[in-house]
Amino acid sequence: DGKSQSKNKGSLSVLIAAYGELRAHRVVKAGAFYPAPRVDSRFVSLIKKAKPGVSEVLEKAPEKLDAVIRQAFSVRRKTLLNAFPDKNDKMRLKKWLKAENLPLNVRAEQLAPAEFAALTRVLCL
Repeated sequence: DGKSQSKNKGSLSVLIAAYGELRAHRVVKAGAFYPAPRVDSRFVSLIKKAKPGVSEVLEKAPEKLDAVIRQAFSVRRKTLLNAFPDKNDKMRLKKWLKAENLPLNVRAEQLAPAEFAALTRVLCL
């Protein structure tokens, strides 16, 4: 759902949550491949769902949302402010965090897709 604060949460899970909902389907056993991997595989599908606050950014500039999310997760387990080294970005980010009542030490894994969309609007649009 992109909302969890798991330490295992990453840019891919946030991007998937921004676009819609991931559904797991049939398991494909490792023996179906040659050479066989050490894990089973699974077919998945992405069900596109409009999300408030995210759809607009996905329509206008999906590449910018992707870039902001990837940059935010580029320094794992560090604060969001440390992920954006540019002084102007950092200044706009601080202002946005205060306006959203988020702590200055917030980490990327603590933000939801809608918050990343809002941040993308602030930094890129």
